[in-house]
Amino acid sequence: MQRHAKTSFLFIVGFTALCAFAPGGTPPDTLFGKWYIGDGTGHNVDLALGRDFTYHAVWTGCLGTYGTAKGHWELRGGKLTFTQTEETEMMRKHLRTLIVVREKKQVVLVPPKQMSDFKKLGSNPPYWCYVRDQ
Repeated sequence: MQRHAKTSFLFIVGFTALCAFAPGGTPPDTLFGKWYIGDGTGHNVDLALGRDFTYHAVWTGCLGTYGTAKGHWELRGGKLTFTQTEETEMMRKHLRTLIVVREKKQVVLVPPKQMSDFKKLGSNPPYWCYVRDQ
């Protein structure tokens, strides 16, 4: 996964994201693995969704680690819901719900508060949604 710096942001006027909300029947096994959201500088969150329905998230930036979170996740009705067992610093109350969205040929995870930005600008660069971390 190539991390994007703010300086690489390109604003395209008139762009419309091609996306559709994933159906409620999205199988959880399509979500297992590593995900990433960020700008390549101060806001970079790595999220791991485990096969045992646990998760671990780390927020990093140019000054180091800003916070961590771990706990359990569940998929219900096209939404991921997180139940925290531990949260530190900037990750406190940061990760509660993500909406599963199909964008073109991929699945992305969108924080509800960032849905309007995602619909306008899409997932590349991944400022507005979690994408698979390769």
